[in-house]
Amino acid sequence: MSGHRILLVDDDSDLRELVKETLSFDTHQVRQASTPDEAFLVLEREPIDLVILDLDLGTTEDGFEVCARIRELDAPPKVIMVTGSRSEADRDRCRELGAIAFLTKPFRPLELLELVRGLS
Repeated sequence: MSGHRILLVDDDSDLRELVKETLSFDTHQVRQASTPDEAFLVLEREPIDLVILDLDLGTTEDGFEVCARIRELDAPPKVIMVTGSRSEADRDRCRELGAIAFLTKPFRPLELLELVRGLS
């Protein structure tokens, strides 16, 4: 199986490492970014199939805004939103912005791995 090229955008370095380790088991290439600026540098420089994006990035730009910007790219990657929020309104807004899935923290690493496997 050839893995996906994944960009993980989250301000929590421990979570980024856990997700990277989990997804690397399936030969996915995982890049990491802790801010929207870092994320868009990666998106400009290399092809990405999937962005796993935290809703609360601890910056002035939230995940909703970043997702909207990603959707404006010429060939936008798929987006999975991740958040501690259990709000249905947040889920609806993520769908409206084009996110293909929504994971609520805390989530099991296997849950994310199965979601990514379903994209193949």
